Amino acid sequence: MKSVHLLLLLFIITVQGYSQETANLSNCIQWALDASQLKKSYCKYDSLVEFEIKNIRNNWFPELNLNGKYSYLSEVTEMSLGDTKLPFEIEFPEASKHQYGVTLEMKQTIWDGGMTKATKAVKIAENATNKKQLDVDLYAIKLQVSSLYFSIMLFQKQLSRLDLYEEILNKQKSRVEVAFNNGTILETNLYIIEAELINLKQQKNDLQLSFLSARESLQKLTHKNIDSLQEDSLPTITQADVFAREELLLFDSQKERLDMSKKISSAQRMPKLYAFGTFGYGYPGLDMFSESAHDYFIVGAGFSWNIFDWNEAKRQRQIADIHKSLIDDKKTNFIDALNVKQQSYISEIKKLEIQLENDNLLIDLRQKITQTMQYQLDNGVITMSDYINEFNKEKEAVLMREIHDLQLKKAHADYLLFAGKL
Repeated sequence: MKSVHLLLLLFIITVQGYSQETANLSNCIQWALDASQLKKSYCKYDSLVEFEIKNIRNNWFPELNLNGKYSYLSEVTEMSLGDTKLPFEIEFPEASKHQYGVTLEMKQTIWDGGMTKATKAVKIAENATNKKQLDVDLYAIKLQVSSLYFSIMLFQKQLSRLDLYEEILNKQKSRVEVAFNNGTILETNLYIIEAELINLKQQKNDLQLSFLSARESLQKLTHKNIDSLQEDSLPTITQADVFAREELLLFDSQKERLDMSKKISSAQRMPKLYAFGTFGYGYPGLDMFSESAHDYFIVGAGFSWNIFDWNEAKRQRQIADIHKSLIDDKKTNFIDALNVKQQSYISEIKKLEIQLENDNLLIDLRQKITQTMQYQLDNGVITMSDYINEFNKEKEAVLMREIHDLQLKKAHADYLLFAGKL
């Protein structure tokens, strides 16, 4: 029983710890990356290079080949004295036209000129390049999460703001009902405010549906149950920020792979040393004139050296250098494009900051106007339609500030994503 209680306690602690994860932008991005099928490809690439390296290491193991053959020769070498006469008779052995045998051939590399080491280094560099390409591809997921995150944040804030305005209108409705019951205002005023409440509820319904749709999309990306989002404290930005985009690391990784391939070209020009042996059984053996099948062996060592390859290895290295130069050109062009686009991000952020300042000024004025209209409505100076008209203008100004505020935060986050800092 105690063990059951202990397991239950551990389960509760685990659930509580899991639920404490904050659904902010940074965490949502990380969750989406971890859940992405592309992220899971990291392990596949690691497994791939592991198998490739194991195959490459086999170059240091002896090569064994089992061979067997049977053959019939239409003629064989014959030995004779021709027309020479000897006082005694000599009988020369005669080779058989039927030959068969089984051999086990072994070849052991002693030194391969560094080919195995260079090939292994190339495979490791290729694996690093493939994984960097995955990081580049994951950038699209980051942008998708950011877009959904700020859409949900905007819907949350607007729903909260509309709840507040609905509460204000309901209080206003209560006051109008009292005034109508007292006979101080017409029933039309009650209809106007009820119509506005219906309109407000429709706005809330539309926002709620958009909120649920965006949240469901984010949950599918992150594989998390998200009730609501929290704002993230993002690092400050400056125009002097150094770019940390994955594409830049990919360019460097591609150049490193080319450097490794140049080592293969150099290794191809080096001499190769090896030992060999043949163990066989057949008829005939090494003795062509043997009259019976028997076993035999041959052992030795050798080397091979391509002393002249018509400058093929040199040209391969030159080709690699040209490819590196092309990558440098792409990298420079990419950085130039980043510098150009950086200015547009900075300009957008400054524009939104100015809009927010104007929004605050406008809201202050709209609130003062609404308060004045409320006083005039209470004293019968204006109609309910006049009040609702100004009330809606204040509401629209506040909602627009919410939009601009979220747009600014999104522009901030988009810049950090663009710069590779998020």
